[in-house]
Amino acid sequence: MSSIIIGVGLSFVVVTSSSLISDYFTGLEKSRIMGFQSIFVSIGGTIIAKGSGLLTAMAGWKRGYLVFLIALPIILIILLTVPKGETTPRVEKGKGSAISGSMVYFGILCLITGIFVATFNTNIAMYLDRKGIGDASTAGTVAAIMQVVGILGGLVLGTTVKIFKRFTIGAAILLMAAGTAMVGFSTSYPVICVGAVIVGFGFAIRNPGAVTFAANMVHPAQASLAIAIVSATYNVGNFISAYVVNAMASILGDDIANRFLVSAAALVVIGLVACIKAPTTDAQALDSQGE
Repeated sequence: MSSIIIGVGLSFVVVTSSSLISDYFTGLEKSRIMGFQSIFVSIGGTIIAKGSGLLTAMAGWKRGYLVFLIALPIILIILLTVPKGETTPRVEKGKGSAISGSMVYFGILCLITGIFVATFNTNIAMYLDRKGIGDASTAGTVAAIMQVVGILGGLVLGTTVKIFKRFTIGAAILLMAAGTAMVGFSTSYPVICVGAVIVGFGFAIRNPGAVTFAANMVHPAQASLAIAIVSATYNVGNFISAYVVNAMASILGDDIANRFLVSAAALVVIGLVACIKAPTTDAQALDSQGE
């Protein structure tokens, strides 16, 4: 029940904040603002990851969830500072209501990506423990490293989209595949930290990039729905990740490293597919179709 409540709340925050950015900004500026949003998400993720790791190490895994009390001052800040105005609709709500086949394809791609990207976060603590590399606090540090790198990823998102255009998502997924593989092939803590850096950077490009591209792919009136689709399908992939990845990894044996290796191989395939059959055009990636 706790996971459901946290997940529903997080989904509302992601869709609402991303939709507001889509309403107020266009072109590469939209990608840059999405990148800034990703920076603050990474900062928050760093606090959550390291804070929960420390609380768990000091007082047990249940106390680790006390880190979510950080939401209380955030709620107060929102109530006191965020304007209560509404955006001016740019289009008639009835136009462009159909979801295209490319949007469906993008949703499926996000779902499959979510399955294998989740392996890092959900297994890194167990991996460090079973391999005798560290404890909950160590795992929190690795997770925090992944989030901190997201700050850099957020800063360069606009530039990355300008360079890679429709290949941005595929390139980010291939980057996450490389970082995941480094963990699966190594029991060295420094190497695992480097893997976390690579995964974190790819994650910081892929996630806001996918939300931005989804909004660019559809009529502006449907931007919120498109963002909800890619967010929901990705989260569904995260939810079923353990069932799929663990079953596939068990075929290779009981070593937990197999989960990382299977996920890395799958991400390579997904990344290549996303490059060969990109979900967006260059114009959609740059949001330049109306310029």
